Amino acid sequence: MRSFRRRAEQELGCSFVADAKLSKEEFLELNRGSMYAAPDSIGAWRYDSLQLLETPFMVGIRVETESG
Repeated sequence: MRSFRRRAEQELGCSFVADAKLSKEEFLELNRGSMYAAPDSIGAWRYDSLQLLETPFMVGIRVETESG
């Protein structure tokens, strides 16, 4: 994983986010854009279920854009 992380950071200019925090709307927007998108009702249930976990786990990468 580390080599893929370094390569993505170098070649794509992105940064690794070890503890990604998303609002419900951001989570649903991400779901809608995914290859296997679920209906919003299922996406909302998934988001709510993540909030119930004692130690939720969500990681990601972030690409900074010119607008911020």
